Amino acid sequence: MVFSESDFGLLLNKWKDESVSVGTFAFYLDDPESVRSIFLVIGTIKSIDETQGRFTISADDREGSALIGYSGCNLTYGTEAEEHIKGFSEFVVTPPGIEDLVMVEIPDQSLTFVFSLRENAEE
Repeated sequence: MVFSESDFGLLLNKWKDESVSVGTFAFYLDDPESVRSIFLVIGTIKSIDETQGRFTISADDREGSALIGYSGCNLTYGTEAEEHIKGFSEFVVTPPGIEDLVMVEIPDQSLTFVFSLRENAEE
C-alpha cells in the first residue's frame, strides 16, 4: 500500500509518544542488482522534523543512530513492503517481532525499511 508522508508522520509520532522499539535497515545501491552497503539500528525515535521530512532513531545502548529522510521518497506500507524486504534476505536476517513495516525508497539509490517491534518479541 502506498503511504503518504503525512500518514508516515502520524505513525512516527505514535511510535515516539509510546516509546516503541523501532529499527531500520538501509540498503545503498550501486544499481538495482548490486548492494553497496547496509546498516541496521534498533532503538527508539528521538526526534522528528516533519517540515524537513526526517527523523532520528537512537540505539538503546547509545552506540549508534540513524538520521532518515523521507521527504519526496516513495513510501510503501504493509504487505508490499514485506515482499520487498524478502528480496534482501541474503543480506540480513530480519528481527523477530516486526509489526509495522514501511519502505522508504529513493529509486535506484537506496531502500530503507523502518519497522516497529512487538514488546517481548524474543519470548
